[in-house]
Amino acid sequence: MKKEKLSINFPNKLTLQYRELDDFVLPIVLNVCYPRNKNDSTEFFEAHCPNCGAILNTEGIAYSASLRSTGGGATGCPHCGFPTLVATLKGLTDDDKKRLQRDKFFRGILRAQEIQSSQSSRNTNNNEDYCFIATACYGSMRCLEVQILRDFRDKKLLTNRIGTRMVKLYYDYSPPIASFLSKHIFLSKIVRINILNPIALLLLRHFKYNNKNGPKNTQERSNLL
Repeated sequence: MKKEKLSINFPNKLTLQYRELDDFVLPIVLNVCYPRNKNDSTEFFEAHCPNCGAILNTEGIAYSASLRSTGGGATGCPHCGFPTLVATLKGLTDDDKKRLQRDKFFRGILRAQEIQSSQSSRNTNNNEDYCFIATACYGSMRCLEVQILRDFRDKKLLTNRIGTRMVKLYYDYSPPIASFLSKHIFLSKIVRINILNPIALLLLRHFKYNNKNGPKNTQERSNLL
């Protein structure tokens, strides 16, 4: 009998937003712990903050994941507040990986990793595909807010001469600003809440941003901002 091939790339390291922890931890519980009669999902991953380098408490991460359905849980690194973490999977068998790939939530995370990896590769050769300041403030290119800003850039600004010039100026001057913000979490949080969130919400309401995998109406989307 031929072994079932893994249909998509299965990296050991996953870059996650804190607000999607339930889509990461609960599939591990259902597809790894239960079939193997294990009680602790933290046996199968470690985590650290990509910003300050702190090793994160996996029990705390698992607990935060259990609170997401009620709107609770951690929103950032307990040491520096960064909204993104890196989880390293460990001890998974091929059967575990196959079950996780069949889980629609975990599969979504894996596909998002592929997209992010592909975008990062393109950005190495084409900085204009990258939203420097927004990505620095949100911690990931996969955030809905960053996607809204990129969508506005591609579909509105880059379709006319003035907009194209504005984008060019942005990419000429924004990298050092983004680098500074990525090292100062408090300031990046201020920029995110007081500048980028209102802009993204305004664009969401007035330019009918479309994302097939995202929320279905403006109210649901605005709750993310």
